[in-house]
Amino acid sequence: MLDTVTTTTTPTADKAPTRVPTRWTLSANRGTGPSDGAWWPQSTNLATELADLDVALNAVLHERIAHATYAKDMWKAGPRKIHTPLGITKIGWFNNARYPENIDLSLTGFTNLVLTVIPSGTDAKFAAIVLGDYGAEPAPVIPAASAPGGQQND
Repeated sequence: MLDTVTTTTTPTADKAPTRVPTRWTLSANRGTGPSDGAWWPQSTNLATELADLDVALNAVLHERIAHATYAKDMWKAGPRKIHTPLGITKIGWFNNARYPENIDLSLTGFTNLVLTVIPSGTDAKFAAIVLGDYGAEPAPVIPAASAPGGQQND
């Protein structure tokens, strides 16, 4: 099981050079709660973000995303299928969800994953905490000023 934030860079010609590696993590206790991990996409462009996530998941789990289902309010309108570097991913949505912040992924090896989506505009410190809640080590945050005695205030 993963216990750190997994990052994978997707080298494609149409990506802007400002993109960073895919930010996601899986819980060591998958299948025991409403979510199996967390994902912090860089934008609300579902086609671009899912293509990156597909490559990242495949690098670790050796499966790719065959189908993704999401809550409509979380993303801009997207196509019914996208072409990723690894193949075609079908996309569906629902209007009402018990956990609208989650995205449901069906992988090619018949694995189902539910990832909590951290909105792309989320503060980096908070996003690191959420990723850490799913088993990853939170990224260190350097505060603007240190407290006396070398201790940092958060």
